[in-house]
Amino acid sequence: MGIFNAKKRPLVTKIAQLFGYATEPEVPLEIPEVPLEAVAPHNTPILLLEIEQTDGNVSLLEHLCLAKITAGKKPSAIFEIGTFDGRTTLNFAANGGPKTSIYTLDLPKKEVENTAFAMEKENRNRKFIEKETSGEKFRNTVYEKQITQLYGDSADFNYTAYEKNMDIVFVDGSHDYKYVVSDTKAAEVLIRKGGLILWHDYGIWDGVTEAINELYEKNSDYKKLRRLRGTSLVFLSR
Repeated sequence: MGIFNAKKRPLVTKIAQLFGYATEPEVPLEIPEVPLEAVAPHNTPILLLEIEQTDGNVSLLEHLCLAKITAGKKPSAIFEIGTFDGRTTLNFAANGGPKTSIYTLDLPKKEVENTAFAMEKENRNRKFIEKETSGEKFRNTVYEKQITQLYGDSADFNYTAYEKNMDIVFVDGSHDYKYVVSDTKAAEVLIRKGGLILWHDYGIWDGVTEAINELYEKNSDYKKLRRLRGTSLVFLSR
């Protein structure tokens, strides 16, 4: 498929666009690539649930990577910014173990017109957030009891109760530059020493790519940002 070959990725992107995936990367990729083994043990057993993906989900390879990272880290608590349909939430719970607590934050539809950062009518993010429900993939599963669904705008949500308690923070909310910057600041508030922050859609959405590139270029605390090979996942160990 070419996802592991940098020369073929532009072709893969064009094919994705033909099938309706909103990928128009114009910002250069600056974060160095590393293999999955750099952050997750090679022989870690995993459980993959909800294999089928829809637009807005992580790819199958990213799905596997997140499961490997979670199973290898054995986190006590995970915070996810951006629930969407709950596919990643479900797999965080399945691979973290029965004692892992998952907190997942999503913007309710009724607040779409009143976000902290204005959203234009033509904004491509809208199709992912103008939905009636969140987290349907984990509803009525054995893992639901580990998951706490939170609602609110990530830019002005009160994170105090979760501060410095998270082993993993997954930033996958709005793709707009201002939100990625804001959500990254929230992730730093949430993560405990030795934890791992992950971002999705680097190289896919320009707002995400611009924000992460800027952190890498201008902030010494982010010089160790790395991208998982063949994916749009970026991570930073804290």
